[in-house]
Amino acid sequence: MPEFSVGFTTSRIKDLHNHLSHNGVQVEPIQDDNGQHLFYFYDPSGNKLQVHN
Repeated sequence: MPEFSVGFTTSRIKDLHNHLSHNGVQVEPIQDDNGQHLFYFYDPSGNKLQVHN
């Protein structure tokens, strides 16, 4: 099966990270990739999803 990823874009990455974390969602720390901020989180089925700005 081919691999793929699902990502979301937001201008308020810190707010979204805090919101997900405070509501019991498993989130990884925000990373800085050459000025692009991103983090990963997991849905209830354990799928890894990405958020970036």
